[in-house]
Amino acid sequence: MTDTMTSTKTRAVCRVPLVGCLQKAVEYKSLNGNWVPKNDEQRDFLRHVEATSELSVFNKEEFDSIASEAADEINKWLSDNGFTLKCPEIQPGSFATASFVKMFVKWLEEGDKTFIRVNDTQYPAVSFKEEIGKNIHHMGANWGVTCLSTKEDNTKVYCAMRTDADVDFNSLSEEQLLDVATVLEANYASASESYEGVRVPMIDLDVEVNQAWLRGIHNEDWFVSECIQQFILKLNEKGATAKSAAVMVLCRSAMISHTPVLTFDKPFLLWFSRDGLTYPAFLAVCGTDCWKEPANLD
Repeated sequence: MTDTMTSTKTRAVCRVPLVGCLQKAVEYKSLNGNWVPKNDEQRDFLRHVEATSELSVFNKEEFDSIASEAADEINKWLSDNGFTLKCPEIQPGSFATASFVKMFVKWLEEGDKTFIRVNDTQYPAVSFKEEIGKNIHHMGANWGVTCLSTKEDNTKVYCAMRTDADVDFNSLSEEQLLDVATVLEANYASASESYEGVRVPMIDLDVEVNQAWLRGIHNEDWFVSECIQQFILKLNEKGATAKSAAVMVLCRSAMISHTPVLTFDKPFLLWFSRDGLTYPAFLAVCGTDCWKEPANLD
């Protein structure tokens, strides 16, 4: 328990503003919306892009996007909407898009402030006496899942924890995490009730993440050169807030080659071969300690 508590990396996953940025780019420049992935993460992400029409479930206050060739305009828009995220520098001929999603809920019945003690550490928490926790068997494990009752008919808040053993969330990709949550939610209604009363830690999260894995996704004219995302999550006895904004910089594809560049940016093998020799005449494993410019080639 202790190792899992201290080693699990807090992270958030929110695809809505990422899709919103690409959607706005297509609208802003009348682009071809067929985005081409260059890695497995982008390929998995495209399932969200293909479901762009689902963004209609959000109203204008909950979801919006902007495009501009001026970073200052993007930054003011983000600030006006409650985000501290900053747009990277936009080079001449390029442009940026930004998008946000905001969800606010109030609990149907306000919870009571309490605490959760784990080992020697005490954490602020909320106790919900009327809520029910259910047991769901998934991935060969038992999960304790609750759906916290909210005043908003169209928004639900679920919490899930493996109850029979620790789970290594760090080993699951973002798309795998989304799939686990989707399966647990789909099975929630039919699961048997196992718990009466729920206690959940209060949450205060505000982080920015460089989504470098999205760099290079492209259509026939433009590619994403930068992507940064901000995640805000808050939970107390009154309700919960989930907000995320993303900003992307897009450059013309003509500015780079469509052919990937092989960059040796990690330790590599280098060897000299000579015709007539079965094995290399000279081989080296080149770590970063030797990555420096020689004075000459003598």
